[in-house]
Amino acid sequence: MNEPAAQQPLEAALDLSDGAPAIASASRSRASLLKRLADVVCLPGSRVNTFERAMTADLLIEMLREADPVERAKVARRLANLADIPPALARLLLRDVLPVATALLEHSQHLGDADLIDCALNADVDHRRLIAMRRGVGEAVVDALVRRCEQPVLEVLLRNDMAKISHGALETMVGCTRDNPRLISLLLRRQELRPSHAYAMFWWANSDCRRVILQPDNGDEAVIYPVLKRSQLLVEDGQSVVLGQQLHVGTVDPKEVLRVLGV
Repeated sequence: MNEPAAQQPLEAALDLSDGAPAIASASRSRASLLKRLADVVCLPGSRVNTFERAMTADLLIEMLREADPVERAKVARRLANLADIPPALARLLLRDVLPVATALLEHSQHLGDADLIDCALNADVDHRRLIAMRRGVGEAVVDALVRRCEQPVLEVLLRNDMAKISHGALETMVGCTRDNPRLISLLLRRQELRPSHAYAMFWWANSDCRRVILQPDNGDEAVIYPVLKRSQLLVEDGQSVVLGQQLHVGTVDPKEVLRVLGV
């Protein structure tokens, strides 16, 4: 007769029918707390001091580690307009899954080079593509982006006219064109490209991109002449040529020769 009474506590312990409302309530409470913490981090310096902001950011970071991607994305969007996102918080969100990181990479204009470099080195190729799209991305960040020679990243970067590309990054990308010839046409449009870079790509470029590079003896800027890839060259690397000399096998246009000679 006492058996049902003895089993009742166990059955009650295993009954999860009332657990869903409790879980939903906890989720709402966590979301509300995340929002409040993010709001505190976003307060102006006149309302919260540096120590309080740092402590709040640390607490927010710990909560974000346990939050789901939707909640993390909401926090990232809330912080996107903040001029001075705490570095540890910024790097956590930038390394996050793409929907979370996108909120900062596309909308925050205040991310520092150190944060972007950390993201470029530790996140995925899609993160690097978004960094490459950023307006005015700096040389140090570009140097980090080109290390892996990822064609999708380099294509976006070369199309970004506001990107600042260093000489070293250009040399890296020139080397990448051997395995990614589609990049050559994009590189040839960059004002930073030097004739020496174009010459290096000449030997594996397609017919639309191949060039002959001539360096005047008087030190003037080198000249790039288009040559079809199937053409047979009559000159070699380092050979001296004279004005009007034929550079490759084929029919010579007399009018063009006279124009070059200044006649």
